[in-house]
Amino acid sequence: MTTINIASELTKFLADINNLAVKNGIKLYLVGGFIRDLLLGRASERCDLDFVLEGDAIKFAGQVSEALGWKIHKFSDFLTAKLEPEIENCPVREIDFAAARTENYPRPGALPVVKPGKLSEDWKRRDFTVNTLMIAVDDFLRLGERSARTLLCERIIDPCSGIADLENKIVRVLHPRSFIDDPTRIFRACRYSVKINGQIEAGTVDLIESAVLSDALDTVSEQRKLNEIKKILIDQDTVEIISLLYRLGVFRKFYLFEEDKFYQLIEALDYLPTDSAGHIDKLRVELGLMLFYYSMNYALRDQRFIQLGVGKKKTKFFSKIVNSHLSDGKMSKDKIEELIKLL
Repeated sequence: MTTINIASELTKFLADINNLAVKNGIKLYLVGGFIRDLLLGRASERCDLDFVLEGDAIKFAGQVSEALGWKIHKFSDFLTAKLEPEIENCPVREIDFAAARTENYPRPGALPVVKPGKLSEDWKRRDFTVNTLMIAVDDFLRLGERSARTLLCERIIDPCSGIADLENKIVRVLHPRSFIDDPTRIFRACRYSVKINGQIEAGTVDLIESAVLSDALDTVSEQRKLNEIKKILIDQDTVEIISLLYRLGVFRKFYLFEEDKFYQLIEALDYLPTDSAGHIDKLRVELGLMLFYYSMNYALRDQRFIQLGVGKKKTKFFSKIVNSHLSDGKMSKDKIEELIKLL
């Protein structure tokens, strides 16, 4: 029998937040990645928590922020708020609070127009079946710090057979228009499939390839695409995710990668620093992006780097380093280490 283990610090943390919710007459639910990682047996010491509730999520997040002394970021257009700790040694990296809601995409690639909705409607707007899983926090706390996985599964709300897909290691999209409405889901599909050591369901692959061929990614701002690439570069499975995106045609079509340079990039990404400290994460992203753009068509490189918000001065500096150190087209471990020193 598989046992789910939950750190006592996290249990207490969740209980404190749930007690505040109960005092305010709020039924609070955990949703998404935390549940997915628990079922996979990959719950980390410091996790991200995603909560959904019917009602004013931003107001409740403000109350939690005040109680914890955490920094809050409000996103009123999307009925969400994010909390970040101001202390070290916290069992949680960040918390997202979201109102149960419905979404409508006014045009392909646009950000959604959001309206408050019911919990029974909220799952329908999500991207993949494995992300529709949710559980009431009070039900979760009744499980205790050690519980049989079967008991956890019995209490999870699973409207789209997400548990079965997770067990079969399949990433399956919810809607046929999903990658047209929000093409950045293509990046997330690849991230999730690698994360669960699985594969993208065949019908979902067909929808991705169709979206790529129909130029769906052209409807999304460059900044949004690059934000997805940033997330990939921080991930410990960067090489596998980038390779999958390449095989699906994303980089060949939209970033004009030359095949020989792409495989040099894959080799170089293996040399990126992997420490979890914040400054190393930033360095990993900046260096990864520099290598990423080096593999692109030259005419697009500086333009895309500036669009990322790096700035013209730094872009010029990066380009100079890349051109001088990688002029022969080879990305050896020694050269990557030289670049790290310069940065």
